[in-house]
Amino acid sequence: MNTRSLPPPMLQLQRRVRQEVSEFLARYEPQDSVLVLDSTGPSVTRHYLVLSAIGRERLLRFKAIHAFSGGAFAIFGFLGITSHQARFALPQLRSPDTERLLRQFHHQRRFSILRTYLNLARRRSAFGSNQAVSSMLAHIFSPAYLAQPFAHFPAQVVIHLGQSGAQPVVSLTNGLPCHPACLPWRQRSLSDVVTAAVTVPWVYGRADGTDEFFDPVYTPGYRAALKEASLTGHPTLVSTPWRSGSKGDIQFINCFPGKHQKLAMFKDFVRLTLNLPNHHWGDDLYAAFES
Repeated sequence: MNTRSLPPPMLQLQRRVRQEVSEFLARYEPQDSVLVLDSTGPSVTRHYLVLSAIGRERLLRFKAIHAFSGGAFAIFGFLGITSHQARFALPQLRSPDTERLLRQFHHQRRFSILRTYLNLARRRSAFGSNQAVSSMLAHIFSPAYLAQPFAHFPAQVVIHLGQSGAQPVVSLTNGLPCHPACLPWRQRSLSDVVTAAVTVPWVYGRADGTDEFFDPVYTPGYRAALKEASLTGHPTLVSTPWRSGSKGDIQFINCFPGKHQKLAMFKDFVRLTLNLPNHHWGDDLYAAFES
């Protein structure tokens, strides 16, 4: 795969993201700044372009990194890839064979597509558990990387989670503030933490939707938590599907290549449930790391 094989919208996105990140870092020092990674729907690799444009060394100097939903997958995926903890070279990781295998983790039995839609119709977990997420992580990253307790990761990383029976979003971090209910999760494995962060109720997780922690987007407090993370009084870079531009010292970067983000997310979900190919995974990896 070469640069010309990227779709024109991805090439335009690559140029725009690199320029906007460069402009932000020309104005503000990373150690004085905050990074916010918003939810991106099923395409959890959308933030890779922004993270790559920042670079690993500068990223780890940010004052705080707030990750919501797929943002948790993105930050730890990026740290894993850039520390050579991926089990495969990038060309193999972004290949159609890998993408096909990741879909198979969701569809392992006969008539799985029919079963998935019947589960959705009955308001049960579409895939019956969050095992597919755990299997994807185990296929992509080394066992040693995934087995590390969350406590081994930088204190400025804040993972936002929904909590069963609670309205506000709760925060897991090795710094402050860590919600009391999340303190035991500092000793849980990275795999457990990332899986919880992307466990969408009625898609992954328990059949009755009663997981202790889950994707924070599906709580009434999500928007308030996202706003609070973005309004800390420090220069803030927000990677989000929804807007680009600046407001005071907040720089928003639209990490999607098109204007119809909700439709793109819906199509990604339909492809996943129907076991259809999704080339966004490979395009995101190539644009971020290889071109």
